Amino acid sequence: MPRTMPSKTTLYRLRKLIGNDKALVFQDGLLGLDPHYCWVDVWAFEQLASQLEAKLTENADPSSIATLADRLTTLYRGEFLLASGKRPWALSTFERLHQRRLRLLTGVGQYQQNRQQWQAAIAQYHQGLELEPVAEELYQRLMVCHRELGQRAEALAVYERCRRVLAEMLAVEPSAQTQALLQTLRI
Repeated sequence: MPRTMPSKTTLYRLRKLIGNDKALVFQDGLLGLDPHYCWVDVWAFEQLASQLEAKLTENADPSSIATLADRLTTLYRGEFLLASGKRPWALSTFERLHQRRLRLLTGVGQYQQNRQQWQAAIAQYHQGLELEPVAEELYQRLMVCHRELGQRAEALAVYERCRRVLAEMLAVEPSAQTQALLQTLRI
């Protein structure tokens, strides 16, 4: 299907609706937003996520990673594109952002866990479970953090929550790996 230039009337109306004549650009047959004049949450998320991924890869200092993780948490207050009503055109973008956020929460938690920053890691993993309640790996990581803090009862409660959520949402039992981790708590 050939691309057609939007009518002058359509462009005029869109620019007035946005409130900035320079915000819309038409280039190579596509109408888009100019990042110099528009702030878009998805763009901000992608930029911040890339910075955090780079810091995690280079094993940067804990304070810079914590700062970026906090900024990302502040930015990601819920589902992006929520107003779209999960329409087909938005689903792939939503899923990509959702999975990237989950990977970052896990990555930051692992980074903190490796440095024995147990409470900070616990906070990351809880955020991850809010985003994806059936992420069994996060339950496992939480169990380890609580175990390392000597919080046996909390670790057992995490296992029980995992077991219940997996049964209710997926009709499955925790994996053999989670079961083995449970045994380390009962010793």
